Amino acid sequence: MEPTTPIFQDEVFTNDPSFSDLPQEIISLVEGILLQDHQTAAVDEIWPVIWDFAGQSLYHAIHPIFMSREAVYLLVSDLSRDLFQRPDTLAKPSEQSPDRGVEMRNRGDSSLDHLMKWMDLVRSFQDPSSVDAIGIAHPPVILVGTHADKVVGDPWRVMDVILNSFEGRAFSSHIVDEKFVVDNTRAGQPFQHEDQNVQRLRKAILSVAATLPHTKREIPLQWLRVEKVLHRLASSGIKHITKMEFKAISNRICQFEFEEDSEELLHFLCDCGAVLYFNEANNSSSLVILDPQWLINVFCQIITVVSSKKEPMRIREHRRTLAKDGILSQELINHACENLSLEVSQNSLLSIMEKSNLICRWGVQKDKVVFLVPSMMTAKPESEISGLICQGSVGPIYIQFHTGYVPYGLFSRFLVLFGQYALLDLSAKPPKLSANAARFFICKRNNYNLTFACFKSVITIHLVHEGKSEDGQETVAICQQICRSVEFE
Repeated sequence: MEPTTPIFQDEVFTNDPSFSDLPQEIISLVEGILLQDHQTAAVDEIWPVIWDFAGQSLYHAIHPIFMSREAVYLLVSDLSRDLFQRPDTLAKPSEQSPDRGVEMRNRGDSSLDHLMKWMDLVRSFQDPSSVDAIGIAHPPVILVGTHADKVVGDPWRVMDVILNSFEGRAFSSHIVDEKFVVDNTRAGQPFQHEDQNVQRLRKAILSVAATLPHTKREIPLQWLRVEKVLHRLASSGIKHITKMEFKAISNRICQFEFEEDSEELLHFLCDCGAVLYFNEANNSSSLVILDPQWLINVFCQIITVVSSKKEPMRIREHRRTLAKDGILSQELINHACENLSLEVSQNSLLSIMEKSNLICRWGVQKDKVVFLVPSMMTAKPESEISGLICQGSVGPIYIQFHTGYVPYGLFSRFLVLFGQYALLDLSAKPPKLSANAARFFICKRNNYNLTFACFKSVITIHLVHEGKSEDGQETVAICQQICRSVEFE
């Protein structure tokens, strides 16, 4: 599609009404970027946008927020590790260890189990209508084995074990034919000394990306110019802009006739992973995140339970409360925002975290809003969970996952969604949470509790009546209400 010819004179930027409310810093940067881009010939190529997720299980609830079906995924496995070794065969960490919660929630999961869970998570984004010419389902996954230099014998033998375990699984259709085993000690070196498999991997990523449907979609060239401008703004240190500022920039470049065109462009850039936007109707000040990696880092700084060595005791105590009770204090939010020198308002940031199902706003205590963060909780031993669920007065509800695994991060996100529902409709006091179980107190008298328990492939829901006499009609009404809420979520 033929782009319109842009105008770059300084007076146009100065007098353009759509730019009148933009900060001068952004106006100057956009002007310079457009002038530079106008002098550079357009190149028909694919350039990768690479995200590095926090890999610890504490942050699994974050990952689905940033994942998309319009991406290429690399499933990276350390081939030097025992694929079948489980954490409960290792020495147990001390009660005060910052890794205790991680170890407990992963108890019983081997390295191979984690690979299976990652593949299952990617498959949840499957586009049934998109399969390439050689039958690879989208989004595609490239398998990469690392630390080949530390493997005794042939590292491909370990890769074959992984592939054999994947055979017959529903997610196996996402795996591309070419696999890679790389020597970490020879990555990032000068070309002539670098591991050739690393060089082949770079080419394969671009080659697989070229098969994605959206890379063949005809779009206005000016849309790509908007993407480049936003990318360069992020590189210059501007990590977010408002939706109003996005519209001003995109309108300046694309000269849109209709407001819906700017909305379509914004959603296109979100789908491609170029920006993040959490839709807020009729809110021109809502944020467009130009650097998703920056937002990942912000989330991790705010909700981490592991204290740094330089943090004051009061902050360490708040992190301990977060790990023990799942309560995110205002002091932790203030501390993270101050450390990161965030210019974005806390309300905007908390709104994004709520929309991402990371936190649940739960009333007010001591004149401060209480936020619950289930993903930061440690896990309960299964013996304790059995004691919680054996008191059920009616038959439990079972949510079973036929893939064999409850998807990464799903249980904590489910608790946030149910917590939001319970706060609005059930007049409840704060729940008791853990990484793999939760108890909500419901009804005005709080004489019922609802216990959720998460196992390897099943989530169970148990209703318990606490008191001497139980009203059968009330129990039936509550059960019906719970079933409706679960179906909705």
